[in-house]
Amino acid sequence: MTRQRRWLVGLLAVTTLGLPAGLLLGSGGGPSSIEGLASAGEQAVRWTGATAGDTTAPATTTPTSTTVAPPPSTTTSTTTAPTTTSSTTTSTTSTLPPSSEGDRVLMFVAYNDVWWSEYKVMYETLDALGYDVDVRSSAGGSASTYQLGLTLDEWSDHPTSGGTHAGFVDAFEERTGEAWNSTWNDPAPIPIDGLIQDVASLDAYEAFVLVGGTGAIDYLYDGTYEANTSDHGGDPGHVSDAAAVEEAAIAIDELVNDAIERGVPVIAQCHGAALVSYARIDGTTGGPGDLGTSVLEGRSATGYHLGDGDTAARLASLGVTYLPDRSVVVDGPDPALVGGSHAATSRIVTTRDWAPQTVLHGASTLYGIMRTYPADVELAAPRNVLVLHGGAIDPSDCQASNQSNDVPCNWGPADLPADVTHLEALLAADSPADDFDFTVSDLDLTEPGALPFDPDAPGELRAHLDAQSIDVVVYFEHWGHGTTDEIQSDLIGFADDGGGLVAFHHGLYNQGGNIDLLAAAFGAESNLSDWGGSTDPRPGAGPYGFLATGYGHFIATHGIGHESTMIEPPFGDGFPASMPGHPSQSSVVNPNANGLPFVELHEEIYANTTYLGSPDFGSGVGQIDTFLANDAAAFSPDQTLTAGFAKRFDPSGDDTVGRLAYVQPGETRSSYEPTSPLGQMFRNAVAWAADGDA
Repeated sequence: MTRQRRWLVGLLAVTTLGLPAGLLLGSGGGPSSIEGLASAGEQAVRWTGATAGDTTAPATTTPTSTTVAPPPSTTTSTTTAPTTTSSTTTSTTSTLPPSSEGDRVLMFVAYNDVWWSEYKVMYETLDALGYDVDVRSSAGGSASTYQLGLTLDEWSDHPTSGGTHAGFVDAFEERTGEAWNSTWNDPAPIPIDGLIQDVASLDAYEAFVLVGGTGAIDYLYDGTYEANTSDHGGDPGHVSDAAAVEEAAIAIDELVNDAIERGVPVIAQCHGAALVSYARIDGTTGGPGDLGTSVLEGRSATGYHLGDGDTAARLASLGVTYLPDRSVVVDGPDPALVGGSHAATSRIVTTRDWAPQTVLHGASTLYGIMRTYPADVELAAPRNVLVLHGGAIDPSDCQASNQSNDVPCNWGPADLPADVTHLEALLAADSPADDFDFTVSDLDLTEPGALPFDPDAPGELRAHLDAQSIDVVVYFEHWGHGTTDEIQSDLIGFADDGGGLVAFHHGLYNQGGNIDLLAAAFGAESNLSDWGGSTDPRPGAGPYGFLATGYGHFIATHGIGHESTMIEPPFGDGFPASMPGHPSQSSVVNPNANGLPFVELHEEIYANTTYLGSPDFGSGVGQIDTFLANDAAAFSPDQTLTAGFAKRFDPSGDDTVGRLAYVQPGETRSSYEPTSPLGQMFRNAVAWAADGDA
């Protein structure tokens, strides 16, 4: 069968969950046994067959051992269809119509052995967020599911989940605005809307979801295909034949490539995570079946982590780095493999395990990508950036007592801070992780006589921004001496009319009320009146962990190489598990997965950075959308969630929406290298802010 190809760039996210030795791995998705959970006479496998509404398990004998042997290898090739053929396609009506044209998500499930929670939590999350989920498989009718004798609520309460069902229910409602329905806990057949083989492209879809379960392994694009049947006590007559499985595997391969070309995000779960790694670059050879180079060769992914190491071996055979200690991983193709394109950079998501908490974390990450990533054509568009600053540092006299020098050398002459020259160099550089095209200019606000406008005249800065076709303003003055109220009002009006306004590090340091208007617009500040000091950024004093609490948000995710492990927020040191109106971080953090993705930085943290008034958190217009926290809770708990946030800005209410973004770290010069994760975050913030309505 001919494979039609396109150059692609992808997004991979993976979720991780550590499990005790009592859970052993089969060759598919989900654990294959649960020690001590099956009582005498209780069937160890809860299976749901192909007939909708039929929850009666087929007659099987309860295993005498709690360890179930892995199913037979799926690598044995067979092209002869079994005597039982797949059923014809049956279309079903979606629960919720798309909220607007294009708000659809394509979901693939195996015909047999789909892990229930990986399907149900993902489906209901996307449905609640307003997406029309189009469920496809290799055959029609309905797909069978399993959960090894436990319901979804029992799995979310199980020690292996790292949390509780109550916490999961709270997190689901926080992230979707809808209540979890208890009727969703019981495994059931999955209605299939059509064949995956019939989907020619992702042109009509916002994302592509590959659901896990042991059945997903049959669909690896590796040149060897056999019928998809149930290995978990399912109806032996419910079969998708080998020819249909092969067609589906080829279709998945082509759709992943299409996603890379279009910049459509892909998420692949648990056992299904391997499916995206088996997609191959057009025109290449090698890899399993000599079908070509993996779209993730040289990149990272996660996936099912228990048992005999099948996931690690499979990914190694494709040249993909396996991260078993990450619950969610976002990555994408090496641009060198896809014609130099960054269209799909950080748009492939893989998740590690079946816990409902993990699936929700993965779904939240996918949603973050869908709602915050600018279109790839916007990312490559030329952008005019103006940096407002207070001049380069004077190394001979840069102590805080000399405020004619704008950036103080708080940490001695051996550790001089970054200034405007480093920021400009970063924005003008070529990053290996993006195609951003910034044209950077700057103005020193401490030299009013040299400015091309009167800083005390209302509207003159705004006229200059319009005349120069400025897309984004980066505010980088430290003391705020030259930032008049008129300048601040013009910047706020510029953002209100759809422009981008970004501040880094000391940009929200408010001395003597010098930037009260800007602080109010952003909704945060570090005020001199209650200054409590800052952390030492030098190598001997760190590093600090910066946690991607909003993993999937463009600023905190695009092109950023997070650590191979995860860290749990320092709740014991007073880390705010929640703030009034802010989603609870503890409700989505899986302790067995070691917390959240993070980067380590030797950076300065302001102890007293705080949100003003009663902050309104969320992703709507005017709300504070947090994406970064730090782990310096022992130093100052209240500032941890101020490390990075964004805001869609429309104070006039005229529906012309601008964008504000703030990233708090940014003292050290090494952070302004384009290869630094923080340097990439700065570049991302400018690119994201440029995508407003102006």
